[in-house]
Amino acid sequence: MFNECQSFLKILLIELDDLEQDIQMLIKHYKEDHDADKLTNYVFLQNVALMQGELFGVESFHEEISNLDASSYTNLQALIDDLNAKIKMRIERQGIPNSFLVAMNRKIEKVRRYIKHEK
Repeated sequence: MFNECQSFLKILLIELDDLEQDIQMLIKHYKEDHDADKLTNYVFLQNVALMQGELFGVESFHEEISNLDASSYTNLQALIDDLNAKIKMRIERQGIPNSFLVAMNRKIEKVRRYIKHEK
């Protein structure tokens, strides 16, 4: 189980890097649309605020995952359950947008399917 959990965490970190880049690209896109007068100031600021909140969640969660000890989990599901609890706690305590939960659930499920060789 240790190798499965360790592999899961390594791949999840890669997925978080990818998500961070996607969010940064969205922020850039919003800025370009705003500069081209395709977005109002209000919509631009709301979109960027949401993306920055998600970016904060991704960056801080990346750091937390980097410090996890895979050997402290009995199986992959225990690790996933712990990660989900940590995500929910972050949203409640740090004001991270709920959309972060959706994004993280998708990433966690994607990596779980990969590790378990499921489609």
